[in-house]
Amino acid sequence: MINPYCTHKMVRMRTSPGASVCTDEECSLSGGYAHIGPCEKCRCKMEHAIDECPNNHPENRYTIKDMMSYGISESTIADAQELLLVIQGYAEASVEGGHTCIVYPFYEAPLAIRKACCLNGGDEDWMAILWREPEIMPRWIEKMDSCEDPDVYIFGNAIVYIGSHA
Repeated sequence: MINPYCTHKMVRMRTSPGASVCTDEECSLSGGYAHIGPCEKCRCKMEHAIDECPNNHPENRYTIKDMMSYGISESTIADAQELLLVIQGYAEASVEGGHTCIVYPFYEAPLAIRKACCLNGGDEDWMAILWREPEIMPRWIEKMDSCEDPDVYIFGNAIVYIGSHA
């Protein structure tokens, strides 16, 4: 089983020259001592050290405003939002409690959503759609991406993850 507190990215951060790692043997953040940065808990439910929490790396998170700044048109975003609402309705009707994740091979995912969430230059491999807060992202999503951190597109309560290859 892969340790969610010891991803390849975390190992690279911990072993990089000049890295400041925790030496407190009593610390339980990020699975135990030797995490990067201060012994301060992140806000997600996984008890990462704040500097190692995947949710604190905004370089791969895009809001609607970010998408527009990258040249994605308002109409393209609106089309994606409308389709996400339809998919959400289907998901809630199909799964008790509506807590679901839909995963597509990227080029089989709905076109309107692909158009709005395509900022990776054609290297996209898969798309996962969730209707939950990002801090309760299933652990396996970050393991699916060969680039280690999927891009995250936030459409209100719909969160779209895009995994890519290098």
